[in-house]
Amino acid sequence: MEQATSSQQLKLDCFLVCGLGSLGQHCVAALKEFGVSVIAIEQTLPEHWEISNLSDLLEELIIGDCSQKKVLEQAKIWQCRAVVIVTSNERINTETALIARQLNPHTRLVVRSAQENLNQLLSQRLGNFVAYEATQLPAPAFALAALGCETLGFFQLDGKWLRVFTRQMQASDPYCNRRQIWELNSRSLRVLTHVTSSMELPKVFRRWDQETLILPGDTIVCIEITDPLFSQSPATSTEIPRHWWQLWQERLKGLSWNKFKQKLTEFWYDSYRLLVGDRMVVLATINGLQRIEGGKMYIQPKQWRVRVEKALTQDAVFEGANAIARISGCTLQQARKLMQNLPGTVPRPLYRQQAQRLVRQLSKRQVSASLVEIPQPQQAYSSQKPK
Repeated sequence: MEQATSSQQLKLDCFLVCGLGSLGQHCVAALKEFGVSVIAIEQTLPEHWEISNLSDLLEELIIGDCSQKKVLEQAKIWQCRAVVIVTSNERINTETALIARQLNPHTRLVVRSAQENLNQLLSQRLGNFVAYEATQLPAPAFALAALGCETLGFFQLDGKWLRVFTRQMQASDPYCNRRQIWELNSRSLRVLTHVTSSMELPKVFRRWDQETLILPGDTIVCIEITDPLFSQSPATSTEIPRHWWQLWQERLKGLSWNKFKQKLTEFWYDSYRLLVGDRMVVLATINGLQRIEGGKMYIQPKQWRVRVEKALTQDAVFEGANAIARISGCTLQQARKLMQNLPGTVPRPLYRQQAQRLVRQLSKRQVSASLVEIPQPQQAYSSQKPK
């Protein structure tokens, strides 16, 4: 067995779920949404599954005691990228974690446990180990932890679950060396922070270049909506969702207008203009809130302009003006005048990420544009910084 384990330990291509109670079943379902192979162990075969098609989601179902070495070996533990141990017996969960680590020193262990002191000791001893209390987090949190994401916080907003998590990118991730940070953003996920392997996590949000290429060793911190409405587009999907309008049509069929408005409140848009009566929820660090309360709020000045060079077609002129008005905040009349007299510069200064987004949107509409930095007086700029 040791030889088999040694020769196959690098082939970590499946996930193992131990315990198929309600939590375990939903963990299987959540993992399958990411397109991975799942094997499960359950001590006795129930008459009815809470998830009716559970057997179709599993590559293999093994009946036995997951804390037994031979049962874990039968489940090909040496091939498992992660083991999710969520039986209702915490003693069995701990024993299973210890044996699983002996059989596979590389697998990630995600354990259901409320024993904080014991969990801390196990994490130090076993490594690559995380434990959650079942009553505190929903099943997707366990599944995402198995995928290598560490949950920093879970909270509810208007009855919907939001999760803040951190993930260190691996060379095997499909994003690495292929995508820029902004491409991770979707209608259900926003990147809060990105740092390279040589940097420390900053104390403020959005102090990173969203057009930075993702590299192995980079760390990202994100917030995502984990409501089932978005379950078809998980944060770690290997492909950016396309045909978004068809997806919307499918998901909004049968919704009344009141329910439709409620669903819209779950999304946030970078270019939305605040109106009187809008409700805004702010995500902030403790340090940031303390600065606001103390009157030491610091807003970085808008230091960028967008230079628009040319539009390839008349449609590009029309659509480009719409994008400029929507993202920059200038009037549509100003945007139309600019697009009719190219080359020219967008009349309003912008934040860096705002300007980058505008350049990308213009490029999609066959309009060439570039960023121009506005020189800032060093003394005036530094005097605004919080003490």
